Amino acid sequence: MTHEILDFYESLADYYHLIFEDWDRSIHQQAKVLDLLISRELPGRPLKILDCACGIGTQALGFASLGHQVVASDLSATEVRRAEKGSPDSLAKHQVLRIRHDKVERDS
Repeated sequence: MTHEILDFYESLADYYHLIFEDWDRSIHQQAKVLDLLISRELPGRPLKILDCACGIGTQALGFASLGHQVVASDLSATEVRRAEKGSPDSLAKHQVLRIRHDKVERDS
């Protein structure tokens, strides 16, 4: 990734949630739809999910709110920090969500 592209995402991180009419509702709606699609192929719960380009965490936060074990990563440290803040209803505080920008942690 070029520095120009990374710089663009770094500068966008604090405002990206504003593209959604209601970010909290979008987090829940996207998780609901994606979980329904995934459960057709992978019926077990909870799932271990890797979101390797998580951005500000819209899908990662939603999956964590459904009880899945989520590890999320992004090249943009600023977007990862925004994802760690979570949505106003504090989904990022969910026990199973871990977000990294430099490496993905391994479950033991």
